[in-house]
Amino acid sequence: MTAPAKNTVVAFVDGSAHTAGVCDHAGWAAGRLKAAVALVHTMGRRARSSAPKDYSGALLAGARGTLMDKLAKADAEWAELARARGWAVLEEAQARLYGAGLSDVAIKLRQDDVLDAERDFQPTAAMLVVGKRGENSSFAADHLGSNLERLLRASTRPVLIANPEFKPIDRCL
Repeated sequence: MTAPAKNTVVAFVDGSAHTAGVCDHAGWAAGRLKAAVALVHTMGRRARSSAPKDYSGALLAGARGTLMDKLAKADAEWAELARARGWAVLEEAQARLYGAGLSDVAIKLRQDDVLDAERDFQPTAAMLVVGKRGENSSFAADHLGSNLERLLRASTRPVLIANPEFKPIDRCL
Protein backbone atom coordinates (compact mmCIF):
# COMPACT_ATOMS: atom_id res chain seq x y z
CA MET A 1 0.00 0.00 0.00
CA THR A 2 1.40 3.38 -0.99
CA ALA A 3 1.20 6.08 1.63
CA PRO A 4 -1.30 8.87 0.98
CA ALA A 5 -0.24 12.49 0.66
CA LYS A 6 0.75 14.30 3.86
CA ASN A 7 -2.41 16.38 3.81
CA THR A 8 -5.19 13.82 3.43
CA VAL A 9 -8.84 13.74 4.38
CA VAL A 10 -9.51 10.10 5.30
CA ALA A 11 -13.15 9.14 4.72
CA PHE A 12 -14.53 5.85 6.00
CA VAL A 13 -17.28 4.49 3.73
CA ASP A 14 -19.36 1.35 4.17
CA GLY A 15 -22.19 1.48 1.66
CA SER A 16 -24.74 2.64 4.24
CA ALA A 17 -27.20 5.50 3.80
CA HIS A 18 -24.49 7.78 5.25
CA THR A 19 -21.93 7.02 2.52
CA ALA A 20 -23.06 9.82 0.20
CA GLY A 21 -22.91 12.28 3.10
CA VAL A 22 -19.44 11.07 4.08
CA CYS A 23 -18.26 11.61 0.49
CA ASP A 24 -19.81 15.07 0.24
CA HIS A 25 -18.41 16.16 3.62
CA ALA A 26 -14.97 14.75 2.75
CA GLY A 27 -15.04 16.60 -0.58
CA TRP A 28 -16.02 19.82 1.18
CA ALA A 29 -13.22 19.41 3.75
CA ALA A 30 -10.64 18.49 1.11
CA GLY A 31 -11.52 21.64 -0.83
CA ARG A 32 -11.11 23.83 2.25
CA LEU A 33 -7.88 22.13 3.32
CA LYS A 34 -6.50 21.77 -0.22
CA ALA A 35 -6.05 18.09 0.61
CA ALA A 36 -6.23 14.75 -1.10
CA VAL A 37 -8.97 12.27 -0.15
CA ALA A 38 -8.42 8.65 0.86
CA LEU A 39 -11.63 6.61 0.80
CA VAL A 40 -11.34 3.61 3.10
CA HIS A 41 -13.64 0.59 3.38
CA THR A 42 -12.80 -1.91 6.10
CA MET A 43 -14.07 -5.45 6.18
CA GLY A 44 -13.85 -6.30 9.86
CA ARG A 45 -12.24 -9.57 10.82
CA ARG A 46 -15.24 -10.66 12.85
CA ALA A 47 -17.77 -10.03 10.07
CA ARG A 48 -18.48 -13.69 9.33
CA SER A 49 -16.73 -16.97 9.75
CA SER A 50 -17.79 -20.50 10.45
CA ALA A 51 -14.29 -21.64 11.40
CA PRO A 52 -14.40 -21.14 15.20
CA LYS A 53 -17.37 -23.44 15.70
CA ASP A 54 -16.74 -27.06 16.59
CA TYR A 55 -19.37 -29.40 15.18
CA SER A 56 -17.37 -32.58 15.75
CA GLY A 57 -19.29 -33.84 18.79
CA ALA A 58 -22.67 -33.62 17.08
CA LEU A 59 -21.76 -35.25 13.76
CA LEU A 60 -21.47 -38.76 12.50
CA ALA A 61 -18.00 -39.93 11.50
CA GLY A 62 -18.29 -39.23 7.75
CA ALA A 63 -20.43 -36.12 8.02
CA ARG A 64 -17.82 -33.95 9.72
CA GLY A 65 -15.47 -33.77 6.75
CA THR A 66 -18.29 -33.08 4.32
CA LEU A 67 -19.75 -30.35 6.51
CA MET A 68 -16.39 -28.71 7.09
CA ASP A 69 -15.70 -28.72 3.33
CA LYS A 70 -19.08 -27.08 2.66
CA LEU A 71 -18.50 -24.48 5.38
CA ALA A 72 -15.05 -23.66 4.00
CA LYS A 73 -16.46 -23.27 0.50
CA ALA A 74 -19.31 -21.06 1.77
CA ASP A 75 -16.82 -18.87 3.69
CA ALA A 76 -14.62 -18.50 0.60
CA GLU A 77 -17.63 -17.52 -1.53
CA TRP A 78 -18.82 -15.06 1.11
CA ALA A 79 -15.34 -13.50 1.36
CA GLU A 80 -15.17 -13.04 -2.41
CA LEU A 81 -18.61 -11.39 -2.45
CA ALA A 82 -17.62 -9.13 0.45
CA ARG A 83 -14.47 -8.03 -1.40
CA ALA A 84 -16.45 -7.36 -4.59
CA ARG A 85 -19.01 -5.35 -2.62
CA GLY A 86 -16.23 -3.41 -0.88
CA TRP A 87 -14.63 -2.45 -4.19
CA ALA A 88 -18.05 -1.44 -5.57
CA VAL A 89 -18.68 0.82 -2.54
CA LEU A 90 -15.25 2.43 -2.96
CA GLU A 91 -15.56 2.90 -6.73
CA GLU A 92 -19.01 4.48 -6.37
CA ALA A 93 -17.73 6.83 -3.66
CA GLN A 94 -14.70 7.73 -5.78
CA ALA A 95 -16.95 8.47 -8.78
CA ARG A 96 -19.07 10.76 -6.58
CA LEU A 97 -16.00 12.77 -5.57
CA TYR A 98 -14.70 12.89 -9.14
CA GLY A 99 -18.13 14.16 -10.16
CA ALA A 100 -17.82 16.91 -7.56
CA GLY A 101 -14.59 18.08 -9.17
CA LEU A 102 -11.97 16.42 -6.97
CA SER A 103 -9.11 14.70 -8.76
CA ASP A 104 -6.85 13.37 -5.99
CA VAL A 105 -8.98 10.52 -4.60
CA ALA A 106 -7.39 7.23 -3.53
CA ILE A 107 -9.35 4.12 -2.57
CA LYS A 108 -8.26 1.50 -0.02
CA LEU A 109 -9.98 -1.79 0.77
CA ARG A 110 -8.79 -3.24 4.06
CA GLN A 111 -9.35 -6.56 5.79
CA ASP A 112 -9.13 -5.29 9.35
CA ASP A 113 -10.89 -3.25 11.97
CA VAL A 114 -11.66 0.44 11.44
CA LEU A 115 -9.33 1.36 14.33
CA ASP A 116 -6.41 -0.45 12.69
CA ALA A 117 -7.04 1.55 9.52
CA GLU A 118 -7.36 4.79 11.50
CA ARG A 119 -4.05 4.09 13.24
CA ASP A 120 -2.29 3.51 9.90
CA PHE A 121 -3.65 6.72 8.36
CA GLN A 122 -3.13 8.86 11.49
CA PRO A 123 0.36 10.18 10.53
CA THR A 124 -0.85 11.61 7.20
CA ALA A 125 -4.45 12.50 8.03
CA ALA A 126 -5.46 16.13 8.22
CA MET A 127 -8.96 15.00 9.20
CA LEU A 128 -11.12 11.90 9.44
CA VAL A 129 -14.67 11.77 8.11
CA VAL A 130 -17.10 9.13 9.32
CA GLY A 131 -20.84 8.70 9.09
CA LYS A 132 -23.05 9.20 12.11
CA ARG A 133 -24.21 5.61 11.69
CA GLY A 134 -23.03 2.67 9.62
CA GLU A 135 -24.58 -0.12 7.59
CA ASN A 136 -25.42 -2.25 10.63
CA SER A 137 -27.18 0.42 12.67
CA SER A 138 -30.49 0.79 10.83
CA PHE A 139 -32.24 -0.96 13.70
CA ALA A 140 -31.15 1.76 16.16
CA ALA A 141 -31.88 5.00 14.33
CA ASP A 142 -31.73 7.07 17.53
CA HIS A 143 -28.21 5.84 18.42
CA LEU A 144 -24.84 6.75 17.01
CA GLY A 145 -22.85 4.07 15.20
CA SER A 146 -20.59 1.75 17.19
CA ASN A 147 -17.45 2.71 15.24
CA LEU A 148 -18.01 6.42 15.74
CA GLU A 149 -17.28 6.45 19.46
CA ARG A 150 -14.28 4.17 18.97
CA LEU A 151 -12.83 6.49 16.32
CA LEU A 152 -13.45 9.60 18.40
CA ARG A 153 -11.67 8.10 21.39
CA ALA A 154 -8.71 6.82 19.36
CA SER A 155 -8.05 9.69 16.99
CA THR A 156 -5.61 12.50 17.59
CA ARG A 157 -6.89 14.19 14.42
CA PRO A 158 -10.11 16.16 13.95
CA VAL A 159 -13.10 13.95 13.14
CA LEU A 160 -15.93 15.28 11.00
CA ILE A 161 -19.16 13.38 11.69
CA ALA A 162 -21.28 13.27 8.54
CA ASN A 163 -25.05 13.29 8.28
CA PRO A 164 -26.62 11.46 5.34
CA GLU A 165 -27.21 14.75 3.51
CA PHE A 166 -24.57 17.43 3.13
CA LYS A 167 -25.26 20.98 4.23
CA PRO A 168 -22.50 23.61 3.98
CA ILE A 169 -20.78 24.11 7.32
CA ASP A 170 -20.46 27.66 8.65
CA ARG A 171 -19.35 26.95 12.22
CA CYS A 172 -17.80 24.09 14.15
CA LEU A 173 -16.31 23.37 17.55
